[in-house]
Amino acid sequence: FILNPSEAEGKLDVADIDNDKKVTVADLTKVKNYYLYHNYAGYTPSSSAVRAYPTAVVAGSLDMAVNGSFLNVSLDTQVGYAAIQLDVTLPAGVVLTDAAFAGATEGVQAMYNKIGENTWRVLLFSEDNSNLVDGTDLLSLGLAGKGYGNVNIGNAMGSNTRGILIPIPGDSDDIDISTGIEAPAEIAGGNSFFYGINAAMQRSFEKGVNIVKEAGKKAIKVLQRK
Repeated sequence: FILNPSEAEGKLDVADIDNDKKVTVADLTKVKNYYLYHNYAGYTPSSSAVRAYPTAVVAGSLDMAVNGSFLNVSLDTQVGYAAIQLDVTLPAGVVLTDAAFAGATEGVQAMYNKIGENTWRVLLFSEDNSNLVDGTDLLSLGLAGKGYGNVNIGNAMGSNTRGILIPIPGDSDDIDISTGIEAPAEIAGGNSFFYGINAAMQRSFEKGVNIVKEAGKKAIKVLQRK
């Protein structure tokens, strides 16, 4: 629902755990807390998670920098975030091709999905709802194509380990991007979700049997030989 907002329409009664009329990383954190620790507030024995419980006064700020075919995103904060979501809008001619966690914390996953023209939603979360922030490095976003215009990181928000939603100020700048990588006319998976045969979510096609679920369509199985 977070990566594909249209799928959440009419389903807030089952997905909106904190009753704020939208599905966000706070709901994801609360659901995982209930599954992992049998309560929505959550509990983990790790010291990093315990230190992250208090809600910091300052949410932190996002900064971005383009380096070749990568858009690097950093976050300077004192909040212990268990999950973060943000929307990335790129100039025409440039597309997002990958999202990876740039920090050193283990057990952190990054996913993305195209939600509008030139806009992608990126989701970052720790598997056990512990604090994923271990410095300022946050995301490394792969780019392809060439274009000049406004690069915007907005609609950013995070959830602390207790599932409390915290808005995060974004960043925006006019940037000339030339990755040296040709942008495909249509990125495979731009509006699709990929799963392995064991139902684990993947970033894209992998060798073997893949289950592909497109928005508003039935899931299909695809065999990738190479």
